[in-house]
Amino acid sequence: MSQEVLAGDVTWVTGLGCGGGVVALAAAHGYVAVLDREGRKRQRLLDQLAATQADLAAAEHRAGVLAERHRLARDIHDTLAQGFASVAMLLDAAQADLPPGAPPTRRVEQAMRTARENLAETRRLVHALRPHELEGAGLPGAICQLADRLSAETGIAVHTTVTGNPVALEPQVEGELLRVVQEALTNIRRHADASRVTVTLSYLDGELVLDVQDDGCGVPPGSSGGFGLATMRERINDLGGVFTVESEPGGGTTVAAVVPASAPAAEAAWRPPSDHSDEREQPVSTR
Repeated sequence: MSQEVLAGDVTWVTGLGCGGGVVALAAAHGYVAVLDREGRKRQRLLDQLAATQADLAAAEHRAGVLAERHRLARDIHDTLAQGFASVAMLLDAAQADLPPGAPPTRRVEQAMRTARENLAETRRLVHALRPHELEGAGLPGAICQLADRLSAETGIAVHTTVTGNPVALEPQVEGELLRVVQEALTNIRRHADASRVTVTLSYLDGELVLDVQDDGCGVPPGSSGGFGLATMRERINDLGGVFTVESEPGGGTTVAAVVPASAPAAEAAWRPPSDHSDEREQPVSTR
């Protein structure tokens, strides 16, 4: 009896051990499956992160190259081009100071011709350094290219609207506005977590209005000088324009710029080459 009980006990314990092993094995398989699934998910996230970092690096590289081209163009204009223009003006004045009927000296004529040739060549170089996106397409087309690139690389829906009658602006104005749009879209890519972006370019009577609006997380309080906002504000201020940012946490962000569409930049910063304009450009005050 006791042996049977003992045997029964042993049998029962053994059976329990087998059942527990099956449960443990099933649990182990389930745990391995979970680990495998989480591992694949983690790898996908790492791949997405790597792709995003690569996109950001490429975008930052493009922005850096374009910014350097613009800086070189402005430096060349403000030094060499202005210098050659001044030399030409001084030589003109020297010619005018000659006695009536006196023939111009060969050296002065040669110096004037050299100054004008170098001025024209410098202006051609400045023109070649202007943002390549503006070539042929103009500002509206260049903005559309930036919007299409953001949409293609991130999946964000970007809608671009142009209202009014587009007019050709001074290269400096178009270049700076394009940089503002580029910086705003880069901020959206990096920080906004947005799904929709609207870029509006409005040609009004005497002014140009630019709006870049997203439905993202908004700009954190106290970030008015961060996220490239200070640089954008400086660009617009240099054009005599007004730059504003409207944002609240979770409510998206609107970056807006209003600049004169006519005169100011015509005399500022850098302009395309001209074979007939040797007068020195004057700085302007901007809105």
